[in-house]
Amino acid sequence: MNVFTAFSLVIINDNLTYRSRSYVCKRCDKNFSKLASFNYYETPINTKEQNCSLSRKNLNEDIKLTLNFLNYLRWLSGFKNKISFDYSYLDSICKCAIYNHFNELTNYPVGEGHECYSYEVLQGCQSSLVQKGVTNTASAILNSYRNENDEYLGQRMWLLYHKFGYTTFCGAGNATAFKVVGNKEVEIENLTFIVSPPPGPCPKEFFLNTWSFIAPGLSGQAEVVVYVNGTKVNMKSEPEVLGWNFFTYKFIKFVPDTVYAPSTTYEVTVIDGETQYDYSIFTTDCNSDISDQEFNEQKYYDSRINDLKKDLSNTGILVGSSAAFLVLVIIILIGVLVSFDKKNSIINAYTKPQNEKHQNQQRMRRNSDERQTNNNKAKAPNNQGARSRNQTVKAK
Repeated sequence: MNVFTAFSLVIINDNLTYRSRSYVCKRCDKNFSKLASFNYYETPINTKEQNCSLSRKNLNEDIKLTLNFLNYLRWLSGFKNKISFDYSYLDSICKCAIYNHFNELTNYPVGEGHECYSYEVLQGCQSSLVQKGVTNTASAILNSYRNENDEYLGQRMWLLYHKFGYTTFCGAGNATAFKVVGNKEVEIENLTFIVSPPPGPCPKEFFLNTWSFIAPGLSGQAEVVVYVNGTKVNMKSEPEVLGWNFFTYKFIKFVPDTVYAPSTTYEVTVIDGETQYDYSIFTTDCNSDISDQEFNEQKYYDSRINDLKKDLSNTGILVGSSAAFLVLVIIILIGVLVSFDKKNSIINAYTKPQNEKHQNQQRMRRNSDERQTNNNKAKAPNNQGARSRNQTVKAK
């Protein structure tokens, strides 16, 4: 763990960590499990009578279910805004899918010797994520989310893009094309951090081998520690802090030396200078019939918070000492935060223990008495000093 300076932040995304398993699994069943095997793609036809044509009779159903799944995937990571479908690119995206059905899969189609080529095909494919071997776009999106062949995890970064508001997609035969529309104004959600696998209850379909962590202002020196049921695990490779051309933020790519196991607690700590991020992943099989109470009892809670307090104390940072004092601080902060947007994070400020505060107050009173006795001729020293602090910020 890095040595903290006298002022640091610990950021915890409680809003996601404490979601109920039943609600997460209910949405998973509704928005993914029941549609994973559906076949919505019609086989394109390329004859003299019907040149590279495609029936779109199932398109509306594919759009509906794909948007539900895409919004669920982003909701797992903390996004609230819903993605909408943009019909203005539909022709070029469908032609891209048709081309890839008849030819080798590519983002850069060529004309000579290839079926169904046109300039619109080129336009559609160059701005899309393309795949083969899928029968609906929801499955294609999950493949993109899980794709680890790209060094920069580009497909996953698009799906978790904080400026993502519109999409266009189309399937033909065994091929699909998916476009993130980035030239429309959308309500931008600036989350405190974005992670995958997602925090909180995590259905097994969304557990990954290669993990990622995105945060505004991330430096190139961040460190990552992963605990599995309280035991620190090694990394298969050194965590990498990467940049991506279209993404505003840097992100960390890391591969913990662990595999999926149901009812397992994975706790992650990211330390970036004076800022520390903490979040937990609780894996679950949504096909298992267990109650929220049973699921919560299976979670592993270690002593990381106490260890954190100990580490901070060793570096001169002391945390709060009593529940009553915390309540007082929260009441004060609520008053301060009234003028802010309700979405703003709640900040719990911690100071030195009460007895030290009392000693400082007595010292200040003695100084005041001395000043009065000496008729303000002597200037009292400032004994209050610089107080080390630690803040805990709950992420949006």
